[in-house]
Amino acid sequence: MPLITLEEAKQQCRVDGDHEDALMQTMVTAAISYVTQACNRTDLEGNAMAKSAALLVVADLYANREAQNDGPLSQNRTLDTLINMARDYKGYVQ
Repeated sequence: MPLITLEEAKQQCRVDGDHEDALMQTMVTAAISYVTQACNRTDLEGNAMAKSAALLVVADLYANREAQNDGPLSQNRTLDTLINMARDYKGYVQ
């Protein structure tokens, strides 16, 4: 079972219907990859911190899917905290 599903991502982004499923699935895949790499782990299924982090990444990707923004993007401290709590520090190389 994946860390997050397409349906969970659609709920997070408040997307109804299936007209954006391909886009959303790409974002789900990217978010799972990001969180897996950031946490230095592949065993994240069932990890609430990692799941929440992946959903935040999807929401950010969805909200900022245009090539340009009106203002500067800022770092998401909640995402950083969730990643840090789920991270495997034993094998972490910076």
